[in-house]
Amino acid sequence: MENGLRYDEAVKELFERGIFKEKQILKDKLLPPFCETSFKDDLTNPVVNRAIAEFRKVLNSLIKKYGSMHKIHIELTRETGKSYYARKEIEKQQKDNFIKNENAKEFCEKIGLIINSKNILKVKLFIDQNEICAYSGKKITINDLKNEKMLEVDHILPYSRSFDDSYDNKVLVFTSLNQIKGNKTPFEAFDEDRFNFILSNSNTLLKNKKISK
Repeated sequence: MENGLRYDEAVKELFERGIFKEKQILKDKLLPPFCETSFKDDLTNPVVNRAIAEFRKVLNSLIKKYGSMHKIHIELTRETGKSYYARKEIEKQQKDNFIKNENAKEFCEKIGLIINSKNILKVKLFIDQNEICAYSGKKITINDLKNEKMLEVDHILPYSRSFDDSYDNKVLVFTSLNQIKGNKTPFEAFDEDRFNFILSNSNTLLKNKKISK
């Protein structure tokens, strides 16, 4: 406008230079006001709504200063209502899981397996199942572990039906049996003898697993 352009002409030129575009890109990266979201009617708790509003302010300030976040981790306060003993049990479980993960990493390194989340999970199940396939009862060898096609981690209750991705719903089994099982429960997939075998071992081999009809 200082150069004699009309307001609309000046705005057009700024758009062409990318100045306004950069601002729009930044705006698109920011969290919108909660009242403008599609799920605004799903939350009626004013305390939760206020917490979301405050979180939005903090996050948007960080994005403006540092750019988009790679990952956001939110810790909830739902555990504060638990008793002292319940909290201690949770702490113990977390500590035990940390130790298991570290032991699994050492085991992977010892036998020459790549240390990643997939192999760590396989080794943890391998140890917890006493080196036995959960569905066949056969011994799982180190060579089996090192062969990517030999073993698979299966959801006992199919994930597509249970949405349970917890450790307790997973077992390490030979791929051939897992293919037979498919998207079924052990009761649905196997004959009576094999299912009874799996069930009989659930109290020892799979003491934390959800084997049922």
